[in-house]
Amino acid sequence: APKPWEHVRFRGEDIIIGAPLAQRGQRLDFGNLAVLAAVGRAQVMVGRRPVVGLIATGDELLEPGATLKAGGLFESNRLMLTTLIAETGCLPRPYPIVRDTLSATEAALAAAAAECDVVITTGGVSVGAYDHVKEAVVRLGGEVDFWQVAIRPGKPFVWGRVKERHFVGLPGNPISCLVTFLLLVRPLLIRLQGGTAVSLNSQQGRLIAAVRNPGPRRHFMRACLDSAGEVRIVGPQGSHVLSGLLASNSLLDLPAGAEWEAGREVQVLRFP
Repeated sequence: APKPWEHVRFRGEDIIIGAPLAQRGQRLDFGNLAVLAAVGRAQVMVGRRPVVGLIATGDELLEPGATLKAGGLFESNRLMLTTLIAETGCLPRPYPIVRDTLSATEAALAAAAAECDVVITTGGVSVGAYDHVKEAVVRLGGEVDFWQVAIRPGKPFVWGRVKERHFVGLPGNPISCLVTFLLLVRPLLIRLQGGTAVSLNSQQGRLIAAVRNPGPRRHFMRACLDSAGEVRIVGPQGSHVLSGLLASNSLLDLPAGAEWEAGREVQVLRFP
């Protein structure tokens, strides 16, 4: 037999009048969208999705699928960044590989700046004879606000503007490219959309082996935080070693000169 008020849904028992459904700067996920639809909201005001141009520079670079030649490398940064940029909500726009000449670099930057809100390059920002990116930015009337950051990997890093667009020059080595994007560029892309949660998620774990950083720069080491809460450093930490990404899910921020013992409680930054 039914009991009193059994199977009865009361008006307003889910959401009452005046209850906040979303906050300014919040990213709308499946739950927010479902709730907004359930209360009859057909439209909400959101931030525009910026278009982000991606340019890879280097005579040694080849498109995946091409025939590898001596001294050549298959280009992977654009695909990696395309995935990460889409995760932020922005619209990635990869451009063809640019050869190591000043004229080609300048032309590619001008084309991307005409079509995109943010221009990101990879490679060509160090001090080599074929590193033309900074000079090309200046020749286009742009600005280089700063160059180099005290982190490892990722020291050669350029921030500025080109043709009134945000410009970021990332290192060519893939792990340096990844780390600088996650720490420095991803927050910019989220902010441009009005977002407020710009940091990578931080989680606590225990080191299963001692680690040390004898160098003068903070070292963001590829690590894996497992379901038991244990943190292990994954593979060689060279800035060119991509294979470590197959087993890592986070970065361990190890201060300059630090030596941490096994069993220490640490915070890691989770990959998005």
